[in-house]
Amino acid sequence: MASELQPEFFSLLGINIFLALSLLTCLFEKNFPTAIPYVYQSAALFGFGQLWISKEFSQIFGNHMRFLYHSAYLSVAIISLTAINLYLAFLKKQKVLSWIYSGTVVLPTVAVSLFFISAYINDTPVPLPVLPHAPLEMVYILLAPCAAVLGLGILTSLKPEALKRTLSRLIPARLIDSSPRSPHASTAEKRGWSKEWRKMKEKLLSLIGED
Repeated sequence: MASELQPEFFSLLGINIFLALSLLTCLFEKNFPTAIPYVYQSAALFGFGQLWISKEFSQIFGNHMRFLYHSAYLSVAIISLTAINLYLAFLKKQKVLSWIYSGTVVLPTVAVSLFFISAYINDTPVPLPVLPHAPLEMVYILLAPCAAVLGLGILTSLKPEALKRTLSRLIPARLIDSSPRSPHASTAEKRGWSKEWRKMKEKLLSLIGED
């Protein structure tokens, strides 16, 4: 099955890039400021707003105008992708990480983006897999848990002590000090299980409390 691309596809591609950048900067949080992932998430939300505006005013904006501002959004996403690479290479002096990031993230993303832009400009149909038709209301069902997770992440970042208290209630001290339920467990095994529970809780709380 082949389909002609619509200009809104480039905003969807840019949204995915911003969300991937948010995830990567969270995974390597020691190399980036704390606010960077939320900046990328905000940029992704802006992309969803741009899609809504494009849908509501599609009769006013022609295809050429739609292509311009959707491709501009994708360009900003690619520039942000490249800026992370330069930041790692020159400011953080992480040459190896920068090369890995460039080869596994930057180059494939730029190549895929250029392919779709070239396909749109040359009116080339792009083969797409056959997927079942989903109603538009599914978007709201998918956005609701995403917004909930985003709000929880922001709350956890601003008030980590609240999550610590919640985890302390969910994992009480008596559970950590309790031994395995097996009646055949030796005293040494019980002590080992108790230490493992204690180490797991301390590690989890220390990860949450890191800046």
